Formats: sequence, C-alpha cells, structure tokens
Amino acid sequence: MPFPVDLVAFDQHDRYTATWMDQDQTRTSTGRYDWNGSRLIIQRPNAEPRIYQGRLRLDGTLVLTYQEGGDKVSAILKKTDE
Repeated sequence: MPFPVDLVAFDQHDRYTATWMDQDQTRTSTGRYDWNGSRLIIQRPNAEPRIYQGRLRLDGTLVLTYQEGGDKVSAILKKTDE
C-alpha cells in the first residue's frame, strides 16, 4: 500500500502539517506530534493517535513504518530547508 502523504512539515513547537492529493484535490492535515527517537506519534484533532515506528539513518533520512491490521506502509522522509 503506498504512503498517502506527499509532503509533511514538522516544526519546533511539536506541530505538523501534511499535504497529499486526493482525486485531483490537495488535502491538508494538521495536528501535534511527538518523536522519541524510535517512535513518531501523530495526533490529529478529534482522531485516535497514529503511531509510526521509526529509525533515523546515518544519512539523515527518517524511515517510518505504520501497520494496521494486515496493511503495512513505509515512508522515507528527507529533510529539506523549505
């Protein structure tokens, strides 16, 4: 299953913004996050938290994995200055 998010931004105040395309429309999600070095918790308003297992590679990329039921998705996030 492909990872649905095209771009995600994390700020220094523990907030995130994620964007993706859905049927030719740009969608946005915002909320709070917590990263402890091996687990990322995404908390959207009025939703259950989503927990991703994560690992930071030596090259600075972050690999996230989320599993729910029999479905598993992974994403590789690369830091940019944007």
